[in-house]
Parts: sequence; C-alpha cells; structure tokens
Amino acid sequence: MVKRGVCMNNFELKTISGITFMTKKREEVNSMYWLTGISGLLLMVAPYVFQYSDNQAALWTSVITGLVVVVASASEGLEKQKENWEYWVAALMGVFAIVSPFLFGFNSHATALWTTVTMGVVITFLAGSRLWLGGTPKA
Repeated sequence: MVKRGVCMNNFELKTISGITFMTKKREEVNSMYWLTGISGLLLMVAPYVFQYSDNQAALWTSVITGLVVVVASASEGLEKQKENWEYWVAALMGVFAIVSPFLFGFNSHATALWTTVTMGVVITFLAGSRLWLGGTPKA
C-alpha cells in the first residue's frame, strides 16, 4: 500500500513500511494569477453571457480590460522570475473597470454597469491582495 506524506519542503511517496518511492521538492505554488486570469476571462465573455454586447462602449471596455488582465496573468504564470508588475497592471485594470461605466457613459445600462463594476472589484481585490500580502518580488 502506498502512502503520501507532505513534509515542509518535500513531497514524498512512501510505502507503509517506509520505503520512499519518490521525493519532490515543493515549489511555491501561487494560484493568484489563475484567479485573476479567470476573472479577466469572465469579464471578456460577460457582454455575451449577460447580453449587453449591443452597447459598444460596454462591450469593448469589458473585452479589452479582460484581455489585458488575462495577458498579465498569463505572463505572471509563465515567467520564471516572479515580479509584481503583472499584479499592478491587473489592479489598475480592475480600477479602470470600476470607473469605466461612468467614463464611457454606459452607467444607465444596469446589467453592464453592475457586471463591469463587480468584476472590477473582484480583479482589484485579487490583484491588490497579492500585492499587499505578497511582499517583495522573488529573484
């Protein structure tokens, strides 16, 4: 019978008698870029899901803002050297999503307004919490 054990720095796969089959060094797993990326993707598809794609300002704001968040999140996930610029971009895009209905005049369209503002708050919260709790970039 095989038993899995997780140590502080290693993942070990052992038998009940204690024979180690596999040891893997644990690397820092950061799922925050997945969450911001998924939020950006949701913002991109929101005009079609919530049927406000007829409003051009709301459509393009959602699609472009979501795309920038997805690209920034994918960049964070693919880079070996972790930095915080991706989260700054995502946080700024979240703030932009919050104020964009008022800047571009689609605040009278309730569905577009609340969807964009809500997703902006979520993206800003996720990216901002990573910046707040993440500390300095790791080399």
